[in-house]
Amino acid sequence: EYIEEIFKRGEFTKIKDILEDFTPKSEDLKGEYYKAKVLKQLGNNKAALSLFDEIIKHGTGEIYFDSLLEKIDILKNEKSLLNRNIKKLIGDIKGTYLKRLNIVGEKYMVVAILYDLGELYEKINSFDKSQETYRDTIKEFELETDFKTIEELKKHYNKLNDKKETSRI
Repeated sequence: EYIEEIFKRGEFTKIKDILEDFTPKSEDLKGEYYKAKVLKQLGNNKAALSLFDEIIKHGTGEIYFDSLLEKIDILKNEKSLLNRNIKKLIGDIKGTYLKRLNIVGEKYMVVAILYDLGELYEKINSFDKSQETYRDTIKEFELETDFKTIEELKKHYNKLNDKKETSRI
């Protein structure tokens, strides 16, 4: 909890110093998670990705979900990492990650990852796949999950429709 508080205050260098010699894995992987977040905040995305991958491999529930979101965020926003990893990430999301979330996660977690999957398709200009992902997610989860998230998915879906219409003119 101490590290969590320092993180919230934005004292990333202090956390990095505390966690520098941190090697033992905590049972809930929280220490590793915060170490990875600090590395990300300090711009060391490759090291953060490596640690998030380890957490994804061994974690469950909330820590698994949060680490997966962090990994996707890094890959979506880091140009040097995006190009060579995005198709693999899409395959991993559609395969292993979603299957595990359906078992150990909650519906809002699945929706959030599907939302990111649609955005990843947009990043590689696969607008049909993106639209299909949004449409299928809306159809499957509209009545079961957070209304705000579904509304955001609908906005993305409609925005893509508008793009397609504009490009046909």
